[in-house]
Amino acid sequence: MVREPIDQGIPPEQPTVTTVADMELENEDEIISADNMLPAVEVEFENSNVNYTDQNGSMTNMDIDEDSVAAPNIEQPFLFMAVFLILFRVYFRITDKATSILIRFFNMLLVAFDHTYRFPTTPDTIKNHLNFDSLTNNLTYYAVCPKCHALYNRQSPIPSSCTAEQFPHHPLQYKRACCIQVSNPATGSPILVRAALIMVACDMPAARKTCGFTSPVSRRGCYKCDRTFIVDDDTKRVNFSGGYDVENYQWKSTNDVATHAVEWMTATTNKERVEIERNYGTRWSELHRLPYFDAVRFTIIDAMHNLLLGTPKKMFNDWIDDGDLTREDLRLMKQSAEGLVLPIDFDVISSDRIAAGLSGLKAAEWKSWVLIYSPFLLQNHLTARKFKHWMKLVDACRILLKPSMTFNEVDNAHSYLVDFCKEYETIYGSTKITPNIHAHCHIRECILDYGGVYSTWLFGFERYNGILGSIATNRKGTFERTFTKRFLEQTGASDYITTFIAPH
Repeated sequence: MVREPIDQGIPPEQPTVTTVADMELENEDEIISADNMLPAVEVEFENSNVNYTDQNGSMTNMDIDEDSVAAPNIEQPFLFMAVFLILFRVYFRITDKATSILIRFFNMLLVAFDHTYRFPTTPDTIKNHLNFDSLTNNLTYYAVCPKCHALYNRQSPIPSSCTAEQFPHHPLQYKRACCIQVSNPATGSPILVRAALIMVACDMPAARKTCGFTSPVSRRGCYKCDRTFIVDDDTKRVNFSGGYDVENYQWKSTNDVATHAVEWMTATTNKERVEIERNYGTRWSELHRLPYFDAVRFTIIDAMHNLLLGTPKKMFNDWIDDGDLTREDLRLMKQSAEGLVLPIDFDVISSDRIAAGLSGLKAAEWKSWVLIYSPFLLQNHLTARKFKHWMKLVDACRILLKPSMTFNEVDNAHSYLVDFCKEYETIYGSTKITPNIHAHCHIRECILDYGGVYSTWLFGFERYNGILGSIATNRKGTFERTFTKRFLEQTGASDYITTFIAPH
């Protein structure tokens, strides 16, 4: 499918000016101005009062004289101990208060062994002595306009109103604003870097918002085909059943999608836009400004969300709600799971979580459930028909979740998924079919375009989300500088050891 450039049909974005009154911050700050901008100070997660004494009357931060360690040079073996303290704090993500307790314990050991040296009682002081804070000292902080996300350096005078031009694209290419110029660090000469966006990988709701498609529960909820779903007369909800013969699907034309997106953008009333959404399932996305962008093929179906976090979780919950799995079944499954030994690279599921109905499992644990646990545990607890139907999804996942596969295996997995979807409607009813189940029929096309699921699924991003979520913050903003500092400390720790410690 070849995308024809449609630059001439895309209206130029008009520059907009946002007043100070419109630039509300998401929390306690109301406007972006130099007067009320938060200063760039160190964020403390716990009690940072130097005179603090706990309820047990333990040593306070002022019990030790820090004048004796004011010199930045720390001799061995105390240098090793200081580095251990800081790296322990970074790798295990413990709070400043917990680190201070560990420091006081070290100082008590030094007293017990008649050493005169004392460590500073705050992690920041030790980081300064070790020059570890050089990893985060050179950060540049910006104020962000909540309307257009323009950045303003806090060290420079901040305008009273946002002056950024939103989406500065002109229909004539030579008049478009230049991108950020990259320079060669050795010679200082400019380097022209050209990049192309060839894939958008998100969960289903985010993919639709990013690439300009309507909600997955709408009548035109599939962004891979032209199928129009019907609305059930009784429930007044969209029915996603039927139409599993995907070879007969009429695939959306990329040019049609872009054309309808431009129509949505240029519509003068909200009624016109709603009509376009209802008829074509398309909205405007800034990605349509890329003349090569194929919104249909470039927007993939993520296998992690589709095959692991979607259908297996829904089916297990339905089995419990419909009485197919009772509390006694879960108890027996728990006992059977305790004797299982999993292959390497598979996450173990706690037997207690199986007894609790597999609540709160991560995607990696759902992978273990689908491929390892479920064929063994469900066999004697589901009816033969439902178990045989479930195993078709398992057989498809056994093929699709491999690091590599042949074209014949891709076709076999597709056949398993199509049969699974058809029987799902027969066994559980048409009202149980979800947009996620319909999307199973389109996974093959994504694999043929981009290769196996290992090249596209979002496990790495989900792990990073987990790391960011585990960082303790003071909860004063949507994305705190704390995240940046902790991330730089963790990623730069090994370089720090090589640069600052090895020469000594």
